[in-house]
Amino acid sequence: MAEKTSTSQNHIHEDPEEKIADAARRLVIKALRRGYTIETLNNIFASSVSLAGGVLAAVRRVKGASKPAACRAGCNYCCHLQVEISVPELLSLVSYVNENFSPEEMEALKARVHEAELQTRGMNSYERLFARVLCPLLSDGQCSVYPARPLVCRGYNSYNWAICAQDLNYPRSWRLIPHDSAQKNIYSDVLEGLSSGLKEEGLSSDFLELIAALHIALDQPDAGERWLAGEPVFQSAVAPEE
Repeated sequence: MAEKTSTSQNHIHEDPEEKIADAARRLVIKALRRGYTIETLNNIFASSVSLAGGVLAAVRRVKGASKPAACRAGCNYCCHLQVEISVPELLSLVSYVNENFSPEEMEALKARVHEAELQTRGMNSYERLFARVLCPLLSDGQCSVYPARPLVCRGYNSYNWAICAQDLNYPRSWRLIPHDSAQKNIYSDVLEGLSSGLKEEGLSSDFLELIAALHIALDQPDAGERWLAGEPVFQSAVAPEE
């Protein structure tokens, strides 16, 4: 009886963040062992999004609904922040662009990415707070790749848009943005697990700075295949340290 109690207590005290990350790690490994292809990477991203969304829904069923988010279409204060992204997320985003953008929209996107990359090259996340460079994936103030947006973007949320605006306009104020921590943490945990799975399978697990990585991927259509073959094609886009 004592042994059963101990096992039960260990189960109760398991770190939920570690469990979420491990689930993401395992889905990456399972997918890659079926083949190292762009399609596999796209499936990994889709599965990661599904995993995070399912866990978040389960948390909300247990704890009750969170407060309504202040985030709305056209509210893009957080779209000035540095975003770190994994390669599967990046290539899934590019696949979405290739499938849904017209030639004119593609050229406009490439121009915005090029300009943003010049403005932000080498900056860390702290420096980006003051640079106020808008994400080039926005068009007319709204995310043009919303169904394929990165995990970090899916996790970011706010209960008060006015504080987001103040943080953007006065970054030295360092006001804490009230938010649903479960949403932010779950997507972050899945991203960490995704990175761990890539590393375990011998692929680069570096997080990339979104704009720099997008600049490479749009300019070099075969970048994904070369990365899968072990070429450090995204090395210059690795997110800089603070």
